[in-house]
Amino acid sequence: MEGGEQMLVTIEPIDRKHAKDTWKLRNDETLWKYTQCDTPLPATLQSEEQCYIFRAQDKKNRTYAIMVDGIAVGAVTLKQIGYGTAAIGYYILRKDLWNKGICKFAVQEVMEIGFEELSLDLLYIWANSDNIASFRVARSLGFYSVGLSCTNTNVHRLEMTKTVWKEMYKNI
Repeated sequence: MEGGEQMLVTIEPIDRKHAKDTWKLRNDETLWKYTQCDTPLPATLQSEEQCYIFRAQDKKNRTYAIMVDGIAVGAVTLKQIGYGTAAIGYYILRKDLWNKGICKFAVQEVMEIGFEELSLDLLYIWANSDNIASFRVARSLGFYSVGLSCTNTNVHRLEMTKTVWKEMYKNI
C-alpha cells in the first residue's frame, strides 16, 4: 500500500458478520456526498445485518467486504450482472484509509472475478468527476470514459472490455 504502511487487504463475500464493523461508519453523511448510500440510513446493527443477508443471496449482484487487517472497512460490488456486463461500485467507510490504494486493489480483484470467473465481456463504473479519488481509481486501472449520465452530467460512465483487460493485465 502507499505511504509504506503494511496492511493486509483482502476481499471476501459479504456476510452479516461484517455489519459489526461497518454499521456505525455508514451513518457519516459526508461519505455520501457524491453517491447514494444503498442501505437504509440511519443504519443500525440490525438493518446492516439484514442488508448484508439480502446481498449475500442476490444472484444479480455480488458484494464483497473490503477487509483491512481482518476488519470490514468498505465494499466492492459487481452490480446488475447480466448479458455479459456488470457495473462495479466501491467505497471505503473509514476516512483514515482513503487514498491508500485499497479501492484500487479491491476493484482489481472484482475485475478478475468478473472477467475470469463470470466470463463477462464488459465492466463499467459510474464515477462522479467531483469525486477525484474514485475517478482516479477507475482511470488508474485503465477504465476509459465513454459518456455522461443523462441525469447527472458530472457522472461519467467508464468502461473496460475483457480484451483490453487481458492486454493490460494478462499480457495475452
